[in-house]
Amino acid sequence: MHVLWENQIGAVAVVQRETKRLIGCVRNSDLHLLLDNNDLFNNRRSLTAEEFIHMDGEWISPVTNRKTDTLMQAMKNLAATKCSFCFLVDELQQVQGVITLRDMIVQFAPPSMDSTINGGGFFDSALEQTGCHIENGTMVCDH
Repeated sequence: MHVLWENQIGAVAVVQRETKRLIGCVRNSDLHLLLDNNDLFNNRRSLTAEEFIHMDGEWISPVTNRKTDTLMQAMKNLAATKCSFCFLVDELQQVQGVITLRDMIVQFAPPSMDSTINGGGFFDSALEQTGCHIENGTMVCDH
């Protein structure tokens, strides 16, 4: 909880101490379990991260990509899993980093774009493909 709060991040990797292998993750949304369950909340100082992620027998493997995967492979993986982030791992399943949807979107957004201008490049193209356009600063759908 402290790491999530201090760093203002949405998830933190849980790794096996000896091997440094990824064994799970704790997300901000998982913390609602602590608020909803008095026993968990009262034991939060002694409950380990591993015990928390394996609680109730429902363990969901974290979304991963190899650090050698392409951006397209990572995008497809996130889309398929409907997750907003994935951990980048090496061949030993050790966490090397994390990539978020925001990281991916930023790769396609023009830098320092003035939103009062018709969107520019990437956004004009994306709007056209969806049958929309910008008119007097407002998005208008053609369908």
